[in-house]
Amino acid sequence: MADAAAALDVDPNRVLREAIVVHREVLDGLGVLGREGDSSSARVGALRSRAATSLQLVRLLAWAGLLPDSFGAWSLARDVPAFVNAFAVVADRHGFEPAEILAEMDMAIPGTAVLSA
Repeated sequence: MADAAAALDVDPNRVLREAIVVHREVLDGLGVLGREGDSSSARVGALRSRAATSLQLVRLLAWAGLLPDSFGAWSLARDVPAFVNAFAVVADRHGFEPAEILAEMDMAIPGTAVLSA
């Protein structure tokens, strides 16, 4: 029973950091093997594994909420800051204070007001 309790007593951020480190180490090792493998089969296999590991890392980061988790979310994350900035420029032309708009948009949707008007 003590083992079960100990298993639940973990720092999720530490576990995530460890998993990221492992993925990066695997990517580095597979990159070397992909360039310097003993045979073309070994190099091709390493490169395929490296691509799969890279995708696994992206999925891990998305699962952890550190990256968008879908194409739509990626697109939104890419496009919203530009939209918010354009909105602030238009609002400025109509007499509204762009800095206030950007600050409020960033409070409503963190990370969106990355550009200054």
